[in-house]
Amino acid sequence: MLRVVRENPSWGYRRVHGELLTLGVKVAASTVWEILREAGIDPGPDRAATAWTQFLRAAGRSAAGSRLHREDDAHRHEDVHPRGH
Repeated sequence: MLRVVRENPSWGYRRVHGELLTLGVKVAASTVWEILREAGIDPGPDRAATAWTQFLRAAGRSAAGSRLHREDDAHRHEDVHPRGH
């Protein structure tokens, strides 16, 4: 577990816990927290602000694109089925 954390320093204890579960290692998230803390590793490392900013920008673009798509669909629907008919 410690090797995985050292190779992926941006991962917090919850991500490590999830990866361990996918590998078939049954361990509680709180146990992962304790092992990391006892090893002197921050269980919830600071994430780079730019990574969060990049995520928000990508999410915003995705949301804007889906809104445009829905509006296009609404207009297309009105063309096929005019209101009142």
